[in-house]
Amino acid sequence: MAHGTGKLENGTAHISFNSSFSEFVTDKEPIEITVTPVGSYSGLYIAERSSEGFTVKSGAGDPNCEFTWIAIGVERGKEERLTVGNIDETGRSAMEMARRREARHSKMMREREVRETRKAHYDNLKKLNPERLIERPVNQKLIEEKGSLRR
Repeated sequence: MAHGTGKLENGTAHISFNSSFSEFVTDKEPIEITVTPVGSYSGLYIAERSSEGFTVKSGAGDPNCEFTWIAIGVERGKEERLTVGNIDETGRSAMEMARRREARHSKMMREREVRETRKAHYDNLKKLNPERLIERPVNQKLIEEKGSLRR
């Protein structure tokens, strides 16, 4: 990675990379360069790029604006890198692991809720007083017809 500042003169600027960056990056992969105007508007774009440097031009706006830049290249000898497919697979497996973890957590929480509900129900049953089971007025006619409320 390399970075710096530059200034357009009449809508054009050429930036040369220092030799350590140029020797570090491979010619087999393009160098990614981003330029950002500072202080005024200019429609900057990269007209040319190589491992030695790049040319910035302005399509509109201030033809003499200052800008910052950053360049990112692949290290020579490290051209074999993760492809989008590999990254996608890695991301997909990470998402699958997260989904499974969430499913296990949800199942555990449901089981815990069931246990707590059963325990609360059991505790409430232990607290019941059989003499207080029928505290409300009972329909005497129903009892006479059926013989009993219990079957």
